[in-house]
Order: sequence, then C-alpha cells, then structure tokens
Amino acid sequence: MKRYEIGSEIGVSKVTVLRKIDRLVDMNFVEKIGKGPATRYRLGKALK
Repeated sequence: MKRYEIGSEIGVSKVTVLRKIDRLVDMNFVEKIGKGPATRYRLGKALK
C-alpha cells in the first residue's frame, strides 16, 4: 500500500502516516520497499 492509501483508509494525514510507518519499520512490523514516489509497504518480519 502507499501512504496516501493508508491515510485515506484510517482518516489521518500523510505526515501522521509517515511518522507511524517509520516507527513500525524500526520495529520490523512493516517493511519499506522502494524509494520516493514508488515506495510501498508490506508486513514486516516480526509479523510473518
């Protein structure tokens, strides 16, 4: 999913989503794939 898709689903801003996702990436709950506008996210190793 992309950040704007996540934010749209849960009703928060892209900035809030970015902060939350960065924290989840640090905790290995979410894996970041790609860079820039092509960045996507999926479940991380801690949840597989």
